Amino acid sequence: MIEVVDKSVVKRVATQMGWTPPGRGPTNEQIVALADRGEHLTPSPTKYPELGHGTQYSCGEPGLLGFSRALLDFMTLVPDAPTEEQAQEMGENGAPHSERERQLYEAYCKGHCWKVGPWDVELGCYVDMTDRIRFAMWRDRAALGSDSIFQSRVVPWLKVCFGVKIMADKMERNQRFFEEATELVQANGMSQEDCHKLVDYVYGRPIGELHQEVGGVMVTLAALCNASKIDMHEAGDTELARVWTKIEQIRAKQAAKPKGSPLPQTDDSVSEADRLDWLMMQCNVDDMGIDMPYSIERPEYLQRFRQAIDERVRAERSKV
Repeated sequence: MIEVVDKSVVKRVATQMGWTPPGRGPTNEQIVALADRGEHLTPSPTKYPELGHGTQYSCGEPGLLGFSRALLDFMTLVPDAPTEEQAQEMGENGAPHSERERQLYEAYCKGHCWKVGPWDVELGCYVDMTDRIRFAMWRDRAALGSDSIFQSRVVPWLKVCFGVKIMADKMERNQRFFEEATELVQANGMSQEDCHKLVDYVYGRPIGELHQEVGGVMVTLAALCNASKIDMHEAGDTELARVWTKIEQIRAKQAAKPKGSPLPQTDDSVSEADRLDWLMMQCNVDDMGIDMPYSIERPEYLQRFRQAIDERVRAERSKV
């Protein structure tokens, strides 16, 4: 049986083996989520709950090797510390303003007992030049840190939740992005009619360049969040933390998704076969005098059951 180890153990073993550990290791929750996918390890409840073992994982040599390599792949997805070139580029261009980072900066200064001057709302900066310089250094360094590279932080979750194949499926990613974007404008007051008009308008124009369109999405999303008084970075962090706790539900929804369909879940309609199947399970077929061996394939099974029902209905009618 394999017990889940924490990231300090992972780093210590990596160091003993002569490996270069990444900037940070996966959390306990991320390791468990990777194991619970069932691709390499078989999870089972502990036989000794009083010892606090929690879920245990069994596997053979292929499973052990597969999980170990999957964990190492997961760790390499975490970006290393920024390079000197990246730091210089950040100094030349600067990071965009983040209200959340400003709050953190002021909390940091408060911990140092450093006085922070007033913030000029119209100019979008501190009045005092010393505050401007210190905040710029704080903000730029935060943007260089691996924890604030949001796109990179989403990758481990995608890989654990869906696996590499679905993670790299462009059509799947298109559909889920469009779904979330539609839900966003719906929540922000846009009508279904206007959505359809804009879809027709866009598809009546020449196809755009992908890189530029991604930039347009980022700019307009930031503008929408500004107008709606929402910190887009904080909202992203909150949602990423939430979906880490919903992996099983998201996998179940993905498994129920119709193949080849852009819709995220199956139709709620009920077919005649489903109705008969349900009815068959509610009835005692022996009482109806029907010989129904369970080895028969479902289509023939349902056909014979339907015929038997028809015969019983006709017999009841004849009594009237």
